Amino acid sequence: MSSPTSPRPILRYVLTAGVIVVWGLGIASDIIGGNNPGYVRRSVPHQYPIGAVLVMSVIISVEAAVLYAVLRPLTLAVRPRRALVALAVFVPLTVADYFFLSGWTDQAGYCYANGVFLRSALIYLLVAGMAARILKSATQT
Repeated sequence: MSSPTSPRPILRYVLTAGVIVVWGLGIASDIIGGNNPGYVRRSVPHQYPIGAVLVMSVIISVEAAVLYAVLRPLTLAVRPRRALVALAVFVPLTVADYFFLSGWTDQAGYCYANGVFLRSALIYLLVAGMAARILKSATQT
């Protein structure tokens, strides 16, 4: 059993906060991206696309829930290989997003928010997996 001052309980909360930060980055990118209408005539006024932004926010939220469910950051330090499973899920998802949505140019700004979230999630997964692996090997010796 780890003591309350050991790095393991702190890592649990940092990893959980990391999922929330990545989700918040994706949602913020989505909301801010709604102000960019894409490649259209600027002289024509455009309304804020509330429906499309909400749909993208739901997609990002579902992906964040899947990230949390697969990774289970509260116990990641015990089983750091879950980061590899999460990478196996999110790398193909990121590639598909790039080819079918984010890779196209001149779209409305909210269309790129999912790509921002997925790329941030990949960076988070790499960092979290390495941190959990280092912590596990340090506590075993």
